[in-house]
Amino acid sequence: MESRSVSLESLLNTIPDVLARIHVRDPQRAVRGIVFDSRQVEIDSVFVAINGTSQDGRRFIDDAVRRGACAIISDDAPADGAPQKPAFVLVADPREALGCLADRFWGEPSRDVQTIGVTGTNGKTTTSWLISAILESAGDKPGLVGTVLLRTPLRCESATMTTPDPVSLHRVLAEVKAGGGRTAVLEVSSHALDQRRTAGIRFDVGVFTNLSGDHLDYHGNMNRYATAKRALFESLTPSGRAVLNGRDPRSVEMARRSAAPVDWFLVNGDKPVNANMEPALSAHILHADLEGTRLSLHDAREARDAQMTLNLVGRHNVENALAAAAAARAVGVDLGQVVDGLETAPAVPGRLERVSPPGGPTVLVDYAHTDDALRRVLESVRPMTDGALVVVFGCGGDRDRSKRPRMAQAVEGVADLAIVTSDNPRSEDPD
Repeated sequence: MESRSVSLESLLNTIPDVLARIHVRDPQRAVRGIVFDSRQVEIDSVFVAINGTSQDGRRFIDDAVRRGACAIISDDAPADGAPQKPAFVLVADPREALGCLADRFWGEPSRDVQTIGVTGTNGKTTTSWLISAILESAGDKPGLVGTVLLRTPLRCESATMTTPDPVSLHRVLAEVKAGGGRTAVLEVSSHALDQRRTAGIRFDVGVFTNLSGDHLDYHGNMNRYATAKRALFESLTPSGRAVLNGRDPRSVEMARRSAAPVDWFLVNGDKPVNANMEPALSAHILHADLEGTRLSLHDAREARDAQMTLNLVGRHNVENALAAAAAARAVGVDLGQVVDGLETAPAVPGRLERVSPPGGPTVLVDYAHTDDALRRVLESVRPMTDGALVVVFGCGGDRDRSKRPRMAQAVEGVADLAIVTSDNPRSEDPD
C-alpha cells in the first residue's frame, strides 16, 4: 500500500478521554506513522506509550523523542524539564487511544469492510478458516487474521500471533478495502480483548465457539476469562449480529450483555442452554468416518434444508461449520453459497490434519491444547478406529498448570497408549 499521512489535529480529535494537550503548536503537521515501540519511531511518527505485560513504554518516551516523534500519547504527565518540541497528549487509556489513532490513520476501514470477530477457547482457527472459505466461494476477497495466516487481497504470510496489535489490525482492514475485499475475519483471543488490541474496530458480527479452562495463568479464574471474551459482544451495536453456541452455558451471558440480535447454532442431539431457544442454524449428522462428515443443515430463518459433505472429522468440527455458516449468513451469504464454501474448503493446517504415509496407519495431527479440545477429538476418532488409538500430547512450560491433570484425564480413559512429551518446557524442568 502507498504511504499515508494524516494531520495531527485529525488524529488527536479521535482520542476519547483526553485529559490534557501540551505543546500542540502545529496541529496541521502531517503524521506519517503510529507506533508503540520506540525502536520503530521515524520522523513525524506519533508514539503511544503503553504499560505492557513485559515493558513499560513510558520508559522509552525520551528515546521516541530523540528518534523524531512529533507527538507522545501517554497516561503519565511529562516530567519537568522534559523536551518541549513534540506535542504531548495526556489520556486516560493509552490502549484505547492507540486503536482510535490507528483507525483514523488507516482511513477508518471497518466502516467499509464488514468485520467478523471469532472468539472462544477452541475452534477459533477452524471457524475463521471456514468463514473465509465460504466468503471466497461467494465471490469475495476476504481478509483473514488468525493463528495460521495473515491474509489480505494484497499479501499472505504466516501469522506470528493469533491477534496482532491494533496498528497491524487496522492496516489489514485497510488492505482488504484497497484490494477490493468486502469482508474480514479476525480470530480474537482473550489476551487481545483484555489488552484492547481490537480497539477502534467496528465489528459487524461476533462469533462465540465455546469456553473451557485455558489461560488461567493470565486471567486468574474462569469468570475473568469469560469477561474478557464478553468484551467482543459488548462492542456490538443493534445493527450487528451475535452468533452463539447454543449448547455452551457461557453463551447466555454473551447474549445478555450484547445489544445485537442473536443467531444461535446447535448440533441436533446437544442440549440447548435454553429450552425455548430456536437455533438459526442446526445440523443433523448423517454419517461420519475418518474421511469426513455427511450432514443435513437446517436454516430456520428460511425454513430450508441442505445436505452436504464436510471434509472434516468430528462432531466438534460440525459445530465449527455451523458457527461459520451462521456468520456467513449474517453478512448476507446465500445458504447455497454457504454449502458450496463448506464442501470445497481446504483442510485447516494442524486441525485433525491427515499426515498418513501411504499404506501406513492413519496419522492425524491436531492443535488441541486444552482438555476439552483433546477430549472432543478423541471422542470423535475413537469410534472410527479399528485398531489401537495412540495419543501423543504434551503441555508447554511456564503456562497454565491447572489444565495438565485434566489433559491427562482426557487421554487416559480413551487411548490405548499415551505418550507424554515435554512439549516446549521453557524454563521448567520437564521431569
